[in-house]
Amino acid sequence: GNIVPDRLIKHYKLLDFGELVGWRIVRIATHPSLMRRGLGSKMLKEAEAEARERGYDWIGAGFGVTEELLRFWLKNGYIPVHMSPDRNPVSGEYSVIVVKPLNERASKCVEFVAREFKRKLLDSLYEPYFDLEAKIAHMLLKATPPLEGARPRLTRPQIGRFMSYAWMEMTLENCVDCMRELAKAYFMDPRGLRLPEDAELMLIAKVLQGKSWRAACEELEIEPPKMMVELKEVAKAFSRYYFGVGSGEEADEYMYLRLEELDL
Repeated sequence: GNIVPDRLIKHYKLLDFGELVGWRIVRIATHPSLMRRGLGSKMLKEAEAEARERGYDWIGAGFGVTEELLRFWLKNGYIPVHMSPDRNPVSGEYSVIVVKPLNERASKCVEFVAREFKRKLLDSLYEPYFDLEAKIAHMLLKATPPLEGARPRLTRPQIGRFMSYAWMEMTLENCVDCMRELAKAYFMDPRGLRLPEDAELMLIAKVLQGKSWRAACEELEIEPPKMMVELKEVAKAFSRYYFGVGSGEEADEYMYLRLEELDL
């Protein structure tokens, strides 16, 4: 199982994880005629029980990520902690590492690494994960712990441009920098504001990954005009939650600035 601590120490610099002992599951499979009966989950529970009996700290796995396979591991309580920056040349999939801690010390290590992975993923969806399926990115972000109290970092002019998009006629293309910062803050800590899943997928595909309207709409099977309207509604929700601005009239105070108003 050395690939798991190797990757986590290399990418997240946490030497403590190298002091832990764990198992990496290399392959797990059930006969096609016996799938979807819970046998895979049963096998995992048996392996976890034996690992605990041996006094091990964690159990993990690495695999070429697909929506179905990732759902299986997440359902069984495994936490994503790393993803390769390149697709496998044979399978065409990104490789994901998941870990399930078996004691308190391992839990602290995994929580730390998973938060760092979440931060890295949010900043990497534009590149190198531009072509990652939005639903997989969504599952990874939802399965990693929140970064408590995350807030968007926007300058006053940026807030003004964002308000022009949320409440007026400015287009997303003119303030995608602002929306990306807001989307990152939202996914870092989504507990205070809850958006529908389809809105979150739009934010990932269009804003965080920067896919074209056509590519994002085709992937999510939604018409462009509807996505444009829905993202405007998301912007209004961000406006209310992060800035307490709930209408175009309230947004007026951000529209224009004077030098004496700024801390220069």
